[in-house]
Amino acid sequence: MTMVRTEHKTCCVCGETIPVSVCLSYSQFGKTGPTLDGWHSGVPYGCMVEFCRHCGYASHDIAESPVQPGVMNTKPYRDILKQRWIDDSCKAYLCVAQFKAADGDFKGAFWASIRAAWICDNDGYWQGAEDYRTKALEMMRRSHEKGGIVSDTSVRDGLLQADLLRRTGSFQQAKDAVMRTLKCNPDAELMRLLRFEQRLIEQVDKAAHWAKEA
Repeated sequence: MTMVRTEHKTCCVCGETIPVSVCLSYSQFGKTGPTLDGWHSGVPYGCMVEFCRHCGYASHDIAESPVQPGVMNTKPYRDILKQRWIDDSCKAYLCVAQFKAADGDFKGAFWASIRAAWICDNDGYWQGAEDYRTKALEMMRRSHEKGGIVSDTSVRDGLLQADLLRRTGSFQQAKDAVMRTLKCNPDAELMRLLRFEQRLIEQVDKAAHWAKEA
């Protein structure tokens, strides 16, 4: 059971007082998860980011000032705010991804983009889900260029990359990612997941799948 409380915070950018949802507790008992790209059912992702409708500032804590406030004046950021067909929590994650990328935190930008895609999945906005997975792939690429990873291991990154490519319909690239990762001596669990991913790619399957299906 998820317990959420509404609190009021002052936006550090515009000074307006806004309502935010604070998760007091949640349980994954009886839930299924994770999916191959890391989504867990029952986790209140929408409560993990805050958004000011007055000025468009988004953060994990709306009361903390951004390191680079000028990001809010960039065209990509303003374009996100114009997207009236996505909900505020999705906008917030996309905006957070902009801040993270500007700070060089491509891992943070990756996960913010992924969470935006998950929200679109739940809302049935499939084009947005694909677009934001593509954005996440770009953030992963930039992280790798700096010698970083976005998960706990480079092999796990390979699995994530393959799944994101599969979910966006880039099946040949997904297949190539699986083959590269299989050469990196994955452990038994990751080997099982990679082989499962391989089968899904061969079936031209773009749907979400639970890791436990492997």
